[in-house]
Amino acid sequence: IDLQNIPERNILEIYFGHPIFAADSDAMCFFNNDAAANYENTGASVNTGAVSYTASSTANGVALVNQGAKDSTTGYFIIKVNNTSTRIKDYFVNGSRNKNATGGFHSTFAGGWENTTAQINRITCRSTGGVNFPVGTSITVFGSTR
Repeated sequence: IDLQNIPERNILEIYFGHPIFAADSDAMCFFNNDAAANYENTGASVNTGAVSYTASSTANGVALVNQGAKDSTTGYFIIKVNNTSTRIKDYFVNGSRNKNATGGFHSTFAGGWENTTAQINRITCRSTGGVNFPVGTSITVFGSTR
């Protein structure tokens, strides 16, 4: 999924949801087509009662599942971004995935995209497992000038 020509806004709120993947996979998002190690992530996941923490680490995108375990589940995520052109793009991700009968997990984490020269005008979301997003996948972007 590739959204281009997003109008300049200082605050972005991104809603992303997908039905069950055909094969185990996770979703990642990239800003302005940057898939290099320019993202920082730190946070926690709760997987059917067990809590796991992820220390701050450099990543090559915004991983929508902090736990990192590929799975064939449904997912729904909200990403909030401070999109000021001259600052690192701080973001906060809150989301969950669920396998129905076997339970699911919830991820909350924060990070930043280390670009200080441009606002986000392109958001690309990809599957990490090499599978297509299922029919019914949606992404909506809201923006505010403050």
